[in-house]
Amino acid sequence: MKLLKLLVVVGLLNGLVACSESETADVYLEKAKSYIKENKVDESIIELKNAIKKAPKNNEARFLLGKLYLQQGSGFDAVKELEKAHDLNYLSNKVIPLLARAYLMVNSDEDVISLSEQAIALPDEVKSQYLAYNTLANIRLQDNESAKESVELANKLATPTSYSYLASAFLLLSENQVDSAKVKVTRSLELAPEDPEAIMLLGQINTTLGLFSDATENYLSYAKLQPRSSMVILLLADSSLKDKDYKNAEKYADLILSKIPNQPIAHYVKSVAKFEVKDYKNASMHAEQAELFGLNSPQLKLVAGASAYYLSNFEQSYRYLNSIADSLPADHPAMKMFAISQLQLGLISDITDTLSDFTVTNKADAKFLSTLSIQLAEIGAVDDAKQIAAKVTSKAPENAEESVRTGILKLMLNDPSGMTNLQDAVTLKPDMISAELALVSAAIQVNDFDKALEISKDWQERYPNKPAAFNVLATVYLKQGKLDSAEKALNSSLKLLPQNQFALTNLINIAMKRDDTDEAARLSELGLGYFPDNEKMLKQYYAVYRGDDQKRALASEKVKVAHEAKQDDMALGLLYAEVLLDQKEFKQALAVLESFEPTIHSPNKFWKLKIFALRNVDKAAGMVTALESWMKTNPYAIEPALLLVDSQLRAKDVTSALRTVDRALTSGNKNNEMLKIAKMQILLDSRELNKAKYYLPEFSSNEMNVKVVRGLKVAFIF
Repeated sequence: MKLLKLLVVVGLLNGLVACSESETADVYLEKAKSYIKENKVDESIIELKNAIKKAPKNNEARFLLGKLYLQQGSGFDAVKELEKAHDLNYLSNKVIPLLARAYLMVNSDEDVISLSEQAIALPDEVKSQYLAYNTLANIRLQDNESAKESVELANKLATPTSYSYLASAFLLLSENQVDSAKVKVTRSLELAPEDPEAIMLLGQINTTLGLFSDATENYLSYAKLQPRSSMVILLLADSSLKDKDYKNAEKYADLILSKIPNQPIAHYVKSVAKFEVKDYKNASMHAEQAELFGLNSPQLKLVAGASAYYLSNFEQSYRYLNSIADSLPADHPAMKMFAISQLQLGLISDITDTLSDFTVTNKADAKFLSTLSIQLAEIGAVDDAKQIAAKVTSKAPENAEESVRTGILKLMLNDPSGMTNLQDAVTLKPDMISAELALVSAAIQVNDFDKALEISKDWQERYPNKPAAFNVLATVYLKQGKLDSAEKALNSSLKLLPQNQFALTNLINIAMKRDDTDEAARLSELGLGYFPDNEKMLKQYYAVYRGDDQKRALASEKVKVAHEAKQDDMALGLLYAEVLLDQKEFKQALAVLESFEPTIHSPNKFWKLKIFALRNVDKAAGMVTALESWMKTNPYAIEPALLLVDSQLRAKDVTSALRTVDRALTSGNKNNEMLKIAKMQILLDSRELNKAKYYLPEFSSNEMNVKVVRGLKVAFIF
């Protein structure tokens, strides 16, 4: 009997607890509804979660929570709760349209389509809402036929709704009928001004039309309606960027990255914003991050390549720009960066292809090509230099400035017609200093000292207060060997400008030629006082005191200190290596030289000093290694090939010598006559006359020295 009473009590208690839990869930639900009416979102969410905790199968609580999440832009949370509400048989006409929109928000397009059969039975007003979402889902799945069917169904409904217009707008935009799409979405917004999807679509349409400010306003409106949407912040960053509002673009990108540090588009936006303020280091860093996290767009590669270029990271610049060069217009600024990166990396043969369609349209273009041509010539790529220069020189100069530029470029490439261009420039603009200076330099090069002196004296008389006028006059006198006249002109220059490196260095040279060590020492001390880190001054200072052991040690120390203070300065490094070699400190000199990474732009002096040091440290083997490295680093250099051939012939290794010549001829020197003569001589010495004869007609047709050609013909006879 007692047991029966106990079971009855337990049953009653269980019933009371169940009723209490149900009532508590209802209380939470009612509180949530009250908060929803007051637009207190956070409080509503808390009460609904409490209700669900007490009654997990309460479908209305699930629906309301999912709806709140959807209104806030929390797509995944909305999907979770709305799916639960749907599974718990909440009203289909309420849950299906919202669930479809939640699926769209998280890119679950196939799940949107899966609701089609249930949506058919919905009332027209909510059916049109579903059909709009169904249209977009089909478009994103590239099923345009199904998208058209959805639009047709929406348009056949008894009364047009905002969603039927929205469905048509989706379809029209997918068919690139942008203006028509804008008309439809505007009509949709007239009926439902706060529909997030319509506002979002209008923003995308305005972006397509290039109306970036309008698009930004649209996205801001969307953000107010969907405050927890990360996607709209990203779109705001993009539209602000396209509107060149870099400050706000970066602000939005920072918001994204604070929540999603590996968001690639946000990193791209940051890279562009930083590039615009010339913060190339951070621009490059964010571009690399964007690539690392999966972005692979041409725009990203462009900003990454340009940033790397301005940081002198030419290898990275080349890597990015190489992947998009074919799609860039010939006159795009990045093509210049690409060509210079190729030059810095030694990819010389590719430069002419890169700039094949490049045309000169302004002074900057002409200056770029002229500079590039000169740099190519300096490393020995003369044929490539001439091809680039032709883009400038083939065009008739339109003014004095262009005549000077063309003239100088021609003369540097051994085209004597450059003199005519310089003379034309002086005729067009008699007081043009750069043209007169170029004419003096050109006249000196061809030993026309009378012409050079005539121009220099005239210039000095017109500009008696310009140190440069006396320096130019002194240059002509020095070329003529007239030391007294040169000294007088240099002293006049020095009087006008005491801190005058050109005058001081040349006066020191004159004093040394006269064995006037006291004057040379006085001038050296004066010059080094003005220019303590200058390589030329230090070199002269060492030369002046070289014969005095005590003072030579002091001069050596000054060179060493200057080098150690600027260890990246190759000129100072080479000078210090020279000093060490002069004192027979071969290993130390080699260590200094090997601290510099050799490139195609390394001066010949670097290689010659290294070879000299190796010859004394590692004998012949080290010298051959250095020559091979020189050839590999700069395939346009002739000297290492000829020196290596000489070394191989001395060792009677004819096969290797021929191989070296052929390698040099096929790399960057296919038209070099010295190499061809060397090969012909090796073949003659090897008695391979038929092979050697192959080159003779070419030399004859090039009007080569008659004696050389005759000598070769005699060799063939014997």
